[in-house]
Amino acid sequence: MESWTIGSLLDTATGYLRDKGSDSPRLDAELLLAEVLSLDRVGLYTEFDRPLTAGEVDGYRTLVARRAAHEPVAYILGRAYFRHLCLTVTPAVLIPRPETEELVEVALASLLRRPFLKRSVGRPAGSLGDGTDGGAPPAGGRRPIHRCRPPSSRGRRAGTERRRVRRHFRLWPTSAQEAEPSR
Repeated sequence: MESWTIGSLLDTATGYLRDKGSDSPRLDAELLLAEVLSLDRVGLYTEFDRPLTAGEVDGYRTLVARRAAHEPVAYILGRAYFRHLCLTVTPAVLIPRPETEELVEVALASLLRRPFLKRSVGRPAGSLGDGTDGGAPPAGGRRPIHRCRPPSSRGRRAGTERRRVRRHFRLWPTSAQEAEPSR
């Protein structure tokens, strides 16, 4: 019977996942093994020569087989990171992509430059940013970006608020069909 160490198992799984078409086989192998062993990725390298038990190897093989079948690592682990949040994910939800995080950063930077969002309007109903109530800064030092009130749905106030939003934001069609002028 072959004796597996963290290092030998990582090397074997990396080659296997590469052959199965993974875009990041070493990272995938590390994340999955770190999960099985309840270590962080640095821990894998500080214990690189540690022998593994049969149960640890079997648990890892199960996860690697799922990844080799092209199941996303986030679904296998049940979590994904987005900005400063660790999100629980299942196949029923979309996995946040790095491009989405960049888009949110650009949008938030744009909102910071909009003076009409810097003022509170009446009694604020929520905040743009991290979802805090606007009191003390949340853990991690993040603070709400701006407080705002949802637009009223009736009357003169609704028209004024819609015009103010249109003046500061542009909406683009999401498909060629929507881009065609209506006849």
